Amino acid sequence: MRKILVLLIALGCMLNGMAQGISFFKENITMKLEREYFYVSGKYYYRSESPAMMPLFFPFPQDPLYGRSDSLIIFDITNNASITALDEDSLGARFDIEIQEDPELLIQVSYRQELLGNKAEYIITTTQLWQQPMEQAYYQLIVPNYISITHFSIVPNDSIVTELERVYTWEKFNFMPRENLVFEFEEVGR
Repeated sequence: MRKILVLLIALGCMLNGMAQGISFFKENITMKLEREYFYVSGKYYYRSESPAMMPLFFPFPQDPLYGRSDSLIIFDITNNASITALDEDSLGARFDIEIQEDPELLIQVSYRQELLGNKAEYIITTTQLWQQPMEQAYYQLIVPNYISITHFSIVPNDSIVTELERVYTWEKFNFMPRENLVFEFEEVGR
């Protein structure tokens, strides 16, 4: 029921934005997995042919293995300005974006989610609500060496191993995700 509510709120926000001619065309997401927390910092790219304002709903993943999300920061990189969430609860955060003279807008959203088990998730299926694929999507997951990923919902394109961590990467073009990025893991010692 909570997932349906999240999707309905997100759909309402997206439809309002599409009516104003705003499109979501690209994202660049860095995620970091630790023993008790999952960190997300994403850059989201929007465009419009004319000045426009729209509300957005940014959902937090919902699962019994996920705890609360906190430390939310929303920043308008294009206009060098902080954005304050209008509402924020366990389901997500609602805020407004505004495209002014520049036809493109770059927003950064960062948060931390508590992990109560051996799973973490980043929501990408809300792209479907925009009714068009992202032109480009880049995802990076940083995992310390004491954690081993046992399952990826979407297999990464590549990985890099360093002395302290492993970095998994995904690069997608014309991307319309059908499932979220879900990571199951186990601790292998420290």
